[in-house]
Amino acid sequence: MSNDYSENTLIQESAGKLLQDELGWEVEYAYNSEQLGNHGTFGRESYKEILLVRYFRDALKN
Repeated sequence: MSNDYSENTLIQESAGKLLQDELGWEVEYAYNSEQLGNHGTFGRESYKEILLVRYFRDALKN
């Protein structure tokens, strides 16, 4: 089966491109490469954490 119609291509990359191009957001793809832990990729302890506290706190301060 071709990867041209994968969830990653059809959903994640399309949504990421929209958020980046239209809203100026910084988009990071970390599927299968994220390091967990306080000093990890996004600072979350487990995959169950959906709020990226490290960035959320900084956004609230600004």
